[in-house]
Amino acid sequence: MNPWLRPIGLALAVIAVSGLIAGGGYQIGANVYQAKLDRLHADYARERQTQAEAQATALDKALREQTALNEQAHRIGVELLNTRAELVAAHTALKRRIPDATRSDGSSFTGLGPAGLRLYTDNLGYVDAAKGLPATDAGNAAKTDATAAAETGLLPVDLLAHSADYGAWCQKMEQQLDSLNRLYHTESR
Repeated sequence: MNPWLRPIGLALAVIAVSGLIAGGGYQIGANVYQAKLDRLHADYARERQTQAEAQATALDKALREQTALNEQAHRIGVELLNTRAELVAAHTALKRRIPDATRSDGSSFTGLGPAGLRLYTDNLGYVDAAKGLPATDAGNAAKTDATAAAETGLLPVDLLAHSADYGAWCQKMEQQLDSLNRLYHTESR
């Protein structure tokens, strides 16, 4: 036997054993790495599921809030339409009272008499202000000789018609503002 075969055989045996050890170590490392990778995948999947559930919950809440606001806006819109219809009916009724007020005041007033002034304040929505006015009496016009003739100014019919139109407009604006305020205060809660 050759003297150099033995060291070569021993070297080959050492190389073979170290190769087996290295291969086994590689497999162990690969297994550890794969386990860590599997845990990361599982954690990532759980995190995505949690985020998806949170987004679904937020979307559901937003849809409920939007539905509630839409329903509230619809209710307020219906209220506003009903109020407008009531205001139109009240406006028509007040306009019908104009001839009676001017007839009741008579021709001795160069402007509005007590009945006309009551109707004027009613038209503008100041119903309580008319309570302090004197009773209608066409013969009690103060200093009628110092005033201009009735033909020089606005006729009571025109003044009353203006007050009815302006009052209806003011009351419509007030109702719209009230509706918007209710919507804003309900939404901000």
